[in-house]
Amino acid sequence: MARHNIIDGPSKFDLMVSLFVGDSVHRHDVKFSFQEDSEASIVINDVKRESGNGETWFIIGYCEHKKVKGYYSTQTRKGWLEIEDF
Repeated sequence: MARHNIIDGPSKFDLMVSLFVGDSVHRHDVKFSFQEDSEASIVINDVKRESGNGETWFIIGYCEHKKVKGYYSTQTRKGWLEIEDF
């Protein structure tokens, strides 16, 4: 998996919408911008609290049929994502 440093990402509300809205065909994705001057649209499948502050999260999802996992702060809008390589 390649790790990408997030420099900007979605709000807490947008993470929630991606997780809860839609069905197996129609999903709401969220955009993450990376340090490498690129971005990805991610569909969120799981979010877990990293700590008790309600602002840091472990996330799992997918991007173009690739598995994604990472750490993200909705307060700073920074973190990292690992995107599975095929």
